[in-house]
Amino acid sequence: MLKAHMKSHHTVREGQALACLHEDCTFQTTEKKDLQRHMEDAHGIKAIECRHHACSVLFQSTEAMERHLRTHQA
Repeated sequence: MLKAHMKSHHTVREGQALACLHEDCTFQTTEKKDLQRHMEDAHGIKAIECRHHACSVLFQSTEAMERHLRTHQA
């Protein structure tokens, strides 16, 4: 439970930015929650976070997240 909570506070390392996953959008932020809010407000997309306990990568779809999740299990 603590790991899941800590993932919710994930901030990108200094000098790195998270970019919007929507095609042709130039939005960037260093805060994961800001990106999630932007994607939902601006594009109607609910970003899906990787379910692996140590990963906080965001995806546009459950299917994309599931494909990624398998890389943790290999």
